[in-house]
Amino acid sequence: MSITVDQKIEVLDYLHPEIARVVTEGVLTYPDLTQPPFTELEFEDEYNRMIFEKRIEEKRAEINTRRDLEFDAGLPWLFNGLYQDIMQTRPSDKINLLGIHSEAVQLDKVGVVTEVMKIRALSNNTYTITPQEATTLTRQAGYLTSDIYETSWNLKDQLDNLTYGVNTIADIDAIVWP
Repeated sequence: MSITVDQKIEVLDYLHPEIARVVTEGVLTYPDLTQPPFTELEFEDEYNRMIFEKRIEEKRAEINTRRDLEFDAGLPWLFNGLYQDIMQTRPSDKINLLGIHSEAVQLDKVGVVTEVMKIRALSNNTYTITPQEATTLTRQAGYLTSDIYETSWNLKDQLDNLTYGVNTIADIDAIVWP
C-alpha cells in the first residue's frame, strides 16, 4: 500500500508537527531537512500506527461515554414496596448518597425503625423510608457505582495492553461494554 501526500501530512501532524513541510504540485518537501523524515515504508507503518492509536483513543472515549450513561441510568428501586423509581448514582450524587447512608446508620444505632428518612428519586418524587431501607439502598447504589467504575477500568486496561504490530483494529473493536 502506498500512502498519499495527505496521509503523510497527517502522520507528520500527529507525530512531528514541528517538521516544516511544503507541498508543491503534489510533491511533499521538507525545507529544513536534507532528506525526508521517513522512507515510504516507514511512512506507511507510521500511518498504520497512527490509525491504531487514534482508534484506541476513540474506544477510550466510547468507554467513558458508556460509563457516564450507566451512572446516569441510576439504580432501579422499589420504594416502600410499592413505587418503582430510580435512585440517582451519578458521581455528583455521591455526596448525597454518603450523607443519606451516614444519617441512616446513626438513626439505626439509636433504634429508629420507622419511616423517617426522606429520599428524592429521579422522578422528583419524595419517599419516606426506614433507616434500614436507606442503608440497604445506599449500599446497593455504592455497589453499582463500584461495578461501573471497575468495568470501565477493566476495559481501559485491556486497551492499554494492546500493542501496535501485535494487535489489530479488530482487537480494539472487540473490547466492548458487557
